[in-house]
Amino acid sequence: WHQRLGHACLKQVKAVLRSKGITATGSEKFFCKACVYGKISKGPYKSIRKEKCKPGTRIHANTSGKISTPSMSGCQYFVSFTDESTGFIKVVFIKKKNEVLNAFKEVV
Repeated sequence: WHQRLGHACLKQVKAVLRSKGITATGSEKFFCKACVYGKISKGPYKSIRKEKCKPGTRIHANTSGKISTPSMSGCQYFVSFTDESTGFIKVVFIKKKNEVLNAFKEVV
């Protein structure tokens, strides 16, 4: 029942069974390998330590679109620029993908 109910805790399993008029039989103690793996907090690899950078030295860009309904100015794409150091985000709307470089120059 634990697996059938989405790996619910014992208290929830008992409550569901009780509400359906089912008598639970068997041991209350059980071992679920999937739940153990799901609770592992340490990753299998050491995290890569990134150097701290100064504001404005490392900017990430993401282009999204084509948006089916263009804006009033005809834009169907947008680019988000994120400063890695500060987390500052600037979004620029563009009409065509080839305008990304101009948008970057506008931000920087």
